[in-house]
Formats: sequence, C-alpha cells, structure tokens
Amino acid sequence: MKNHCLFALLALAGSATAQGTLTTTTDYGVYAIAVAGQRQAVPAGTTVGPSGLGLRASETAFANSAGASTRVAFAPTAAVVGAGAISVAEQGDAFSISPPAVAGTIDGSGPAPHDLRWQTRAAPGTRARLAISWRASATTDAVTGTSIDVDGDGRPDFAHRVSGSRADENDTFSLVAGRQGFVIDISTFGSADLSGAGNARYDATLLINIQVGTTSCQFRPFGRECAGKLEGSEVGTRPRRALDLQLSGAAPSAVAALVIGDALPSPVPLPGSRCALLVFPTGVISGQTDPRGNASWQLGLPSLTGFLPVSITFQAVTLDLSAGGASLGSSNGLVVTCP
Repeated sequence: MKNHCLFALLALAGSATAQGTLTTTTDYGVYAIAVAGQRQAVPAGTTVGPSGLGLRASETAFANSAGASTRVAFAPTAAVVGAGAISVAEQGDAFSISPPAVAGTIDGSGPAPHDLRWQTRAAPGTRARLAISWRASATTDAVTGTSIDVDGDGRPDFAHRVSGSRADENDTFSLVAGRQGFVIDISTFGSADLSGAGNARYDATLLINIQVGTTSCQFRPFGRECAGKLEGSEVGTRPRRALDLQLSGAAPSAVAALVIGDALPSPVPLPGSRCALLVFPTGVISGQTDPRGNASWQLGLPSLTGFLPVSITFQAVTLDLSAGGASLGSSNGLVVTCP
C-alpha cells in the first residue's frame, strides 16, 4: 500500500570547513535620500564571511522618509554533500509628500548594482549542480533585479527584473569546474525613486546553492534487519521528485508504520520482541504489509531541497496480530541524504 505525504522533517547538515570565498567586486552599499541623504557601503574586495554582511541607510525629514538595506548570508560548505549556499536580500522604501524621496543600491559614487564573486575550490572537471531561486516585488515607482553568470563567459545565464509586479523565478544549471574551481558572478540591484507624492517599495530575495559531487539522493542502511528489510530509491525528476521506501520480508498482512526522526544513540528494545527501535519517532506514517510481507511508502521531495541538503532517518515497525496475539517487529534503519 502506498502513502503519499509531504516530506516535512528536514535535518540540516552542519558546516565543517570553508570550501569557498565570497567577495564584493564593486563598492557595495545602499543609500536613502529624504533631505540630505545617507549612505552605507563597504569597498570592492571586501570578503563576506560566515557571519554575513548587512548594510542599512535610512532618513526621515518633514513628511518624507526613505530607507534601504541589503543583507548577504553565506554558508561556505555543508558537510553532507560538499555544498555551499548564499542568500542576498534587497529592500527599499520611499515615502514622499514632496520630493525628493529616493532609496536604492549604490557603488561608491552613485546608483549601481551590487556585484559579488563566489569562488568554490574544486579540481578541474569536478561536476556540480547549481540551483537558483529569486522572489521579488516592486511597485510602479520602483525596480529590482538580478543577473548571474554561472560559467564565467561574461554573459548572464539567469537574469530577471520587476517593476510594478511580482516574480518567482527558479532554475538549475549543471557546472564543470575549471582551473579556478567554480566561479559565479552575482549581481543584484534595487531602486525606489518617486517623481511625485506617494510610496515606492522593492523587496527581493535571491537564494543560490551549489552541490558538488552528487545530484541524487544517497541511501545508507544501518542496524540489524530484525523483521524486515527497508530500502529506498529516488523516483521522478525535478521538480517532481519523490522517495520510494520499500519494506520486504516483514510479517504478512501486518500493521506497518514508517518511523521518521533521528537515529537513537543506542537501540531501544521493543516490548515483548527480539527487535529494537533505532529511530526516535518524531513522525510516523501508517501502512500495512501485503500477504507477502511487503509494504511501500512514497514521499514527495519539496523544492526546498534544491537549496539545502537534507538528511532524514527512517525505520519500519510492524505489529503482527495474525497469531492470536500481538508481536512487534522492526527493520534496519535507513539514512537518506538528498541534495
């Protein structure tokens, strides 16, 4: 019997050692003008570390106000699949009774995009997958956009902008490392510029994730196959991927449950059974074995896994009522890691 549910329990891998660098390639700042003007910026060549980069400028004068901010978060590596992730958030707001009221992104001298270079060390020929998501909105007196060059040829491979509308753009790219590893050039910008009275606003979030060495889920069994064997496979293609988890060799026509959680520090014996629980039951999905002792569960993989590698642990537990009593059994555990 198949059960269909959202893959909802995600355990993120921790960061180990840095595998990449993120650097500003233009002066990188924001400005706000409601009367005299305010600017906050860092120069080109500034390295963005794991603590990220945040800048904000704001000003209020009489009936006018303006503010702009940029926030960059950088995770150089995620140990499970050798991945890294970047997020860039751009926001700006201007309110005016009588101009000026302007906010946006700048370089050292005036309005300009924010440019970053992300370089990840890898041996030439190493393959990776890059996932990009951009969500943005801007009023009619505002604009925001992004452009990304993923292969170093100087031409954007992902480029979008909005004004007076919203956008939700996603794409994936296959990469091959060159002599410098993977080099990705990232540009974002925003501007809220009122020509008269009113309110203008932009808001955009860019997420970029690089996954090195694997582009499919990995399945690692652990523990004893006491009363059944649990295996898994990945089915479908992005964005409609799913996990197919198969239990075999269990008690026939028994109540079955797929336990989802974290591996226990040591096995916990099941009451009245020679089998043990290997996984702390954070979540449980019900099922039933067929007359041959087989059961299956299919779980959809959400689009989130395009940006963060996840690792989840499973085990199947059965309750056999066929012998006039109740007998508990369990399978091996299964750790599933998906990029």
